[in-house]
Amino acid sequence: MQMASSAVLRTYLSQKPSQPFPDFYSYMNNKWPPNGDNIWRLYQQAVYSSLQPYSYSNVLRYTQEIWSVRFERGDTAAFDHTFAATRAYRDKKSMGKKCFADFNNGRIGEIGGIYAVPTTKLSNVSHGLTQAAPQLKMYPY
Repeated sequence: MQMASSAVLRTYLSQKPSQPFPDFYSYMNNKWPPNGDNIWRLYQQAVYSSLQPYSYSNVLRYTQEIWSVRFERGDTAAFDHTFAATRAYRDKKSMGKKCFADFNNGRIGEIGGIYAVPTTKLSNVSHGLTQAAPQLKMYPY
């Protein structure tokens, strides 16, 4: 059982209450906020749901947005590894992923792809880049 802070309790008792200070369970009326697993489950249901004003899911919208990235003559492609995004994962070791690799169009800054990779070696990302190349609509040089 969680106890109220001593300052709150002292303030309450200094007012000479006629009833005892309510315990945490009574104060919460036996209702609890959703835990992290329930929030994640609800998020997954929402992000994959096609019950949106535009009639397709957010996942499909994000995918189409990434696929619409174009590279034109003179554009540069930036490639980067980021470790900050993997900090959000609780069980990174079982995933076997060390970081995320992404590439984007340097002129407009749009991301053309992102991959979870086990190391920072280019060989870990080369398959993803090869798969993404036809969808990038790259200008032939």
